[in-house]
Amino acid sequence: MTENFYLLLPEELPTSYNLSESIKNKLSNSLSLLSQHSLSSCQVQQAINSLFEILGTEEILSNGELPEQVYDEYFNIRRVQPQKGVAKCLVLAASTLSARKLFDDITGHYLSTPPLQSEAMECWVKSHWVFISLIQGLIICCLRFESELQAGNLKEAAIELETASALMLGSAVAMEMAGSFSTAAYLAEVRYTMPNQFSGIMMQDHSFLISIWRRLHPVFASLPEQLKPQHEQFTFSYKMIATAHKSVCEKFNGKEEGSLLSPQCKATDMLSRFESGRLRMLNASREVRMAEDWLSFDKKQSMELSFVSYRNLLMRVFGLSELASSFTPATEVVKLNSLELMTR
Repeated sequence: MTENFYLLLPEELPTSYNLSESIKNKLSNSLSLLSQHSLSSCQVQQAINSLFEILGTEEILSNGELPEQVYDEYFNIRRVQPQKGVAKCLVLAASTLSARKLFDDITGHYLSTPPLQSEAMECWVKSHWVFISLIQGLIICCLRFESELQAGNLKEAAIELETASALMLGSAVAMEMAGSFSTAAYLAEVRYTMPNQFSGIMMQDHSFLISIWRRLHPVFASLPEQLKPQHEQFTFSYKMIATAHKSVCEKFNGKEEGSLLSPQCKATDMLSRFESGRLRMLNASREVRMAEDWLSFDKKQSMELSFVSYRNLLMRVFGLSELASSFTPATEVVKLNSLELMTR
């Protein structure tokens, strides 16, 4: 597989930016595709190409001076380093549209029909691309939540936390999609390709996100009362990611197999320890809902709603919020998810 996925470095992700009217209009038209239920792969690719065309002579590819990243190299991820803020906005929009295109290309088919053995590696890599793109959106949400809370803007902070919940639910779907092929296909096509001590904790985006969560730990412990429902949704959504990850791990490795990172430790036990640590970091209540709800969750709808939320997030980042009124806001996304879970 020679195809690459282009992403910004996590520390370069814009959380707000003032753009010219011409760029705003271009981005608004392109981002509207994220909230449509049915569109052709060609449509999305044309929008991606259009965004990159605006960059002109901007340096959009890594110049080779970055330290080699094992995780990025394995998943064919190329980090983009544009120097101008507007170029970062364009690259972020393009990478998000690329993730939506991948969702349209592979999710619908693979969630209903398991991939053939020969398709396992492609499914594995591209599902991780969708996952990482949504994690980048989660990083932006957490940073915006932090700044809005510091400014005393509780309504805006609630929107960012709600959006983060919707993006994490989509990430959980992407993780499950990565394990949608057979164990035999995994062992034959995927497992042997990963280097020793390989782990998702090597991902730059993961490390950056965890650093934000560590900083927010005391904040989560003392949230205003009106943000408690959003925080509950947030911790529940993290529980969904952890459950999906353990489910894929158990499917492919069983309950007794060691991890690539620490072969002497059971992989599922390691993931449970990571989960407990993350829930403590997020200051989750002991009453966090059981992740067995994941078994009856509408995963396709959740992914679609995640991209609606991502679209509205980018509209806020790019100063386009006034153009987003006709689309489902993040609050409605989380409300729909909550109602569905409570009625099952």
